[in-house]
Amino acid sequence: MSPPRWARVAAPAGVAAAVVAVWAAASTRISPVLLPSPIGVLEAMVEHAGALAEATLTTGASALAGLLLATLLGCLGALLFQRSALAERALYPYALFLQTLPVVA
Repeated sequence: MSPPRWARVAAPAGVAAAVVAVWAAASTRISPVLLPSPIGVLEAMVEHAGALAEATLTTGASALAGLLLATLLGCLGALLFQRSALAERALYPYALFLQTLPVVA
């Protein structure tokens, strides 16, 4: 039997509260330049909400454009591989190599 709904919510919420409490306590002993307090971070977020929203939209649009371009190129590559045995033999080793590279974000 699975735990009740409140327990599934309470455990992550408790961990989040503990992390914020430790962060707040540590921020009183460390320079705000190195570790700003949680309240300081929230105040900065409110103060710079417009710039943050604009940057978020720009980043989201770039990510969506990259996803669409990758989807298009992937579909075209798959179609090329399916239609041409020569292209598959010539390019498949490179496709395998690209799959082994880690994604760097």
